[in-house]
Amino acid sequence: FLAVELQGWWTPAPGGTWGTIAFCVATLAVTVGAGIAIRVLLQIGLFQPLRRRGAANLVVLVASLGIYYVLQEGAGLWKGQDLLSYQLPFTNTVLFTVGGAQFKVVHAILLGVALGASVAIGLWLHTTRFGKSVTAVSQDPIAAQLNGINVNMVATTIFAITGVLAGLGATMYLFFYTNASYDVGLVLAVNGLIAALLGGMGNVSGAVIGSFVFGLIESYGAAIFGSTWQDVIGYVALVILLLVAPSGLIRERRVLTRA
Repeated sequence: FLAVELQGWWTPAPGGTWGTIAFCVATLAVTVGAGIAIRVLLQIGLFQPLRRRGAANLVVLVASLGIYYVLQEGAGLWKGQDLLSYQLPFTNTVLFTVGGAQFKVVHAILLGVALGASVAIGLWLHTTRFGKSVTAVSQDPIAAQLNGINVNMVATTIFAITGVLAGLGATMYLFFYTNASYDVGLVLAVNGLIAALLGGMGNVSGAVIGSFVFGLIESYGAAIFGSTWQDVIGYVALVILLLVAPSGLIRERRVLTRA
């Protein structure tokens, strides 16, 4: 919605290559900045106090859903509940065709941003000292704190990073579908959770592979059985794959320590 609003402010429409680049950078800056601000505020104002009081994971999940519906209805009050259209700031030309399927500029942008963000996050988590702190906190926050790790700082940083990813994801969604709906977030969140479950919870590469697998299953299922069955086919495939591999396609590597 912020990206749609920005397009209304940006008049006249961006012209030329540099105008398009400037507009896209401004859009990403707005959406990513909003994502970071919202996530950090929620971490400091809601989730950190819940953890301090020893709230169970189910309580945190319910609180997350509550915040989601607050934000959703707030967006609906702000921009209305009708579908909003978005005009791409660049020409979405066809780059090449494979087997009748067209690969356009927007596909290249989505693929590049997704893979680039995944590689950057994966390297950051696996090759830096802070990444090891994240692993320690995710596995045992009490032990991590006893070893001198600032759990709240780690959590706040991770919330900020997820805000960056949320802003990137929102912008890429808008570029691909060129419309926005106030209630689309829950569907995307469920699909993201399914992709993480398919790939294996707790690792970036698993989430990427799970996303591609889930997307291919839904796309080919819709092509064969019709778009009406797209979601059903995806969820049935999820159940079958989890029955075969309950830990996902790629298992999380956990660090085991002996007392």
